[in-house]
Amino acid sequence: MNLELYLGGSGGITGARPLAAGPAAPQPKSARSVRRGPTPAELESINHVVSRLNHYSGRSYRPDKRATQNFILPLLRDGYSEHDLCLVVWNEAYRLGRDPDYQRFIQPSTLFGPKKFEERLVAAKAEDAKVRRDTERAKQTGEGGVEWLKGVLEGGGGK
Repeated sequence: MNLELYLGGSGGITGARPLAAGPAAPQPKSARSVRRGPTPAELESINHVVSRLNHYSGRSYRPDKRATQNFILPLLRDGYSEHDLCLVVWNEAYRLGRDPDYQRFIQPSTLFGPKKFEERLVAAKAEDAKVRRDTERAKQTGEGGVEWLKGVLEGGGGK
């Protein structure tokens, strides 16, 4: 076999390409596979999200721990906002927090896992819109006040 033809040199095989000098550097599949640490702005967002998580869960997750950051940081880098993450925390705490059997699921791996986060965010935005709409209605009509709002937040629709 002519080695020059195999390596893509001149003189023969149409479409032959030279071999690469070495293995190509792997390209990241998404922002999730990037292994660098958080920027100061990302760290500030992580601190706030973990603070909300601790508030609603009654636990003490640490924002400086890599295990916690590994769930939050990829979402921030994929374009989700700090507000989106906090909204999911609030909604899941509201939904699950009333039942002690389910309170254990209010944790970073459950809330921010890549398979269900988008679904949780959509549900949280819908619930947030409902609460805002009901609150605005109460302001406009003057009905209920604090007691009415407590009924909305407890799932009773303010009645």
